[in-house]
Amino acid sequence: MSGITKRAAFWVAFALLSAICAVLAWRYFPEALPLVNLDVKMSREQALEQAATIADRLHLVAPEARRAAAFTHDGATQNYVELEAGGRPAFTRLLSGEVYAPYRWEVRLFKPRETAEVYVRFKPDGSVYGFARKVPEDEPGPSLDAVVARTIAEARARSDWAIDFGPYRLLEQSRVERPNGRVDHAFVYEREDVKLGDARIRMRLTVSGDALSEITHYVHVPEAFGRRFQEMRSDNKAIAYVASLAAGVLYGLGGCIIGVLWLLRQRRLLWKPALVAGVVVAGLNALAILANAPQAWFA
Repeated sequence: MSGITKRAAFWVAFALLSAICAVLAWRYFPEALPLVNLDVKMSREQALEQAATIADRLHLVAPEARRAAAFTHDGATQNYVELEAGGRPAFTRLLSGEVYAPYRWEVRLFKPRETAEVYVRFKPDGSVYGFARKVPEDEPGPSLDAVVARTIAEARARSDWAIDFGPYRLLEQSRVERPNGRVDHAFVYEREDVKLGDARIRMRLTVSGDALSEITHYVHVPEAFGRRFQEMRSDNKAIAYVASLAAGVLYGLGGCIIGVLWLLRQRRLLWKPALVAGVVVAGLNALAILANAPQAWFA
């Protein structure tokens, strides 16, 4: 030790500062990075197998389709509920999945260079939670009346996907006529028994021609909250940018450049251990990238 590090006052101040930082981290870590206690009963392999079984049974995609799975999260709903609709306790109650599942497995079944593909969704407990099939615009299909299309949508949703329409009421409907004459209908339903502040739990059913092609559960978050949240995020990003710039200057310029030059001048630079550590870290990062490679097929 030399200079300031020989003084007892330095180490006392260092210990006090470390203790204060530890207390602040203990106090605010759950708020900055909240932990979620989620019971995931379905594995990735089970999601892939069950999605393929459903797709084969309902003829949703061509045989021998490729499969990719991802465990996804509805961050927009979590942000709204935690900030304006009851806080973390309210969001924790959603994790049961009884009224809405913010976490879910999504399985993509597809064939390369083909437009037609399907996404099948599951709740964490393994129960099916809707699907969405991408239908090519030139795929043939009839032009049905809205009443007939809604009858088909609700009948197939009940029989094939176990949808209970009891808590829902029809909110809106729309139609799109494709260039080949096929008409696609969309029906949006809203739950009347549960409200999340000013947000609403909804379900969208789509009929492409005469076939049900989508059941999507989602939460309609007020647009005003979205604008406020983006403004808040802009401020947070500005603070993070300044902090990153300061850290880069202090670490890059002070630590890496000036520090290395000083160590070279003092002939104290131990480059071999640093090189070995760098190779180990780079190797671990490469393995992590390879482990996540199957996720690339999900996009």
